[in-house]
Amino acid sequence: MEGCALGIPSIAMSQSYGFEPHNDIRWSCGEQNGPPLIRKLVETGWPSDVLMNINFPDCEPGDVKGTEITMQGKRDMQTAALDRRVDARGFPYFWIGFKRVRSNPPEGTDLRAIYEKRISVTPLHLNLTEREVVQTLRAAFAT
Repeated sequence: MEGCALGIPSIAMSQSYGFEPHNDIRWSCGEQNGPPLIRKLVETGWPSDVLMNINFPDCEPGDVKGTEITMQGKRDMQTAALDRRVDARGFPYFWIGFKRVRSNPPEGTDLRAIYEKRISVTPLHLNLTEREVVQTLRAAFAT
């Protein structure tokens, strides 16, 4: 995200793990499928204020069922785990994580794609402003 904020075309890559009955992260999925995917993205191009977020599924490289252009999904809050911790200065904080269990995310999302052994490519925009709400609030506060 920092590169994108500086106007540098940027790509974030993540390797999914923990959904299949094994202990090792299957780095080979991203290692084998990443380079041709990155070449295709670079050939295609994208605006400098967009971050490409790539997620590789938890499977062997040959088991990948394609690449899907997706929307950002939301994790099932039923799988959230809250852990109270204390930082080095003695201040409490909360770590929010998610249990490694499958949920039922909507079609077209990054989560659904990786659950179904597809590589997910999600273009993310750094401007998180919700424009419709901006217009509603401007109208409400215009008086």
